[in-house]
Amino acid sequence: MTDAGSGPRMPSPLPAVPAALNGRDAHPAIGTEAKLALLSRPASFPGPAHDVNTIETHMSWVFLTDDYAYKLKKPVRLAPFDARTLAARRRYCDEEVRLNRRLAPDVYLGVVALRVDTRGQLQLGGDGIIVDWLVWMRRLPAAHMLDRAIGAGSVRQDDLRRVAAHLAAFYRAAPPLTIDAGAYRAAFARDVDRNRRALTRAAYGLAPGPVRDLCTAQQAMLAARADWLDERVRLRRIVEGHGDLRPEHICLAPQVCVIDCLEFARPCASSTRPTSWDSWPWNASGWARQRRARTWPARRSG
Repeated sequence: MTDAGSGPRMPSPLPAVPAALNGRDAHPAIGTEAKLALLSRPASFPGPAHDVNTIETHMSWVFLTDDYAYKLKKPVRLAPFDARTLAARRRYCDEEVRLNRRLAPDVYLGVVALRVDTRGQLQLGGDGIIVDWLVWMRRLPAAHMLDRAIGAGSVRQDDLRRVAAHLAAFYRAAPPLTIDAGAYRAAFARDVDRNRRALTRAAYGLAPGPVRDLCTAQQAMLAARADWLDERVRLRRIVEGHGDLRPEHICLAPQVCVIDCLEFARPCASSTRPTSWDSWPWNASGWARQRRARTWPARRSG
């Protein structure tokens, strides 16, 4: 999210969400379409915004202006993500900023409110009734994202070592989580079962047999090697990691930073994630031969 120089001041500390809003959204007359319409207009944003590009994911809309990005959570439930209430979306925004500032401190600027003013008009920031929350980020230079570099064949070994060193330092410094060994194993088993149910849906067009076989093999490995996972818990090797490390989440310049950490999967956070769970998008990118150079410092960290 583009280097914007000194940038705007950081948002002031945000007030607590009123208890009355914990179960339902404020100002229900303001629907999602009205919010999207406002956030699609350049005049809605402070600073230079000659155009607004919108990116939709399964859980958010991201609005890109000249220098910044604003992410609006969808009011949906996709287990374990449940953002159907205003309070829940505020919590997810706060967590996204907190977690991602660890690996990209200059990118995640804060959380901003979407409000309705006294005239009933929607606006970003200012005064009025809060109807939603957005994560506010600097834009990163697309040309320096790792997935672009992979596609262009321009990645150097030094780039990989800088990324690995950045991640290794992060995992070395991360405080261990207090978690029960049985709960840790159960969380992996639930993930495997959730993946099986999702990937065998007809919408994905995948042959169900190989998906089931793979998930059965994973569950068998979890049962046969439970002692491996228990040992990691005993040695306090489980940390609040990234959870979704992909080439498109890594920026190589002007300095290495990593974005888009998962904010809703804490029970499965683990220092094994960057070098095993998240390896599939690297393979899918046609760049599996570089994994050894990518992972060696992280493995040394424990």
